[in-house]
Amino acid sequence: MNKLLSIIKGNKFLSNSFLYIIGSMMTPAIGLVMMPIYTNYLSPEEYGIMTTVQTLAGMFQLIFTFIITWCNY
Repeated sequence: MNKLLSIIKGNKFLSNSFLYIIGSMMTPAIGLVMMPIYTNYLSPEEYGIMTTVQTLAGMFQLIFTFIITWCNY
């Protein structure tokens, strides 16, 4: 385990990739943990609206990521 961490720390690409992977895994994990709280306090209609807004935000994030990547070339 220590050898793996030293390899990741030594390589900038692996270090940045590791941080990106951890960051992308945090959003679904937080959503999974918060689901019982959301369903307890929100009505089905409110939960549906919240889910729709989250889906749209994810789609816009994906589109903006492609636009930014495309503009760099």
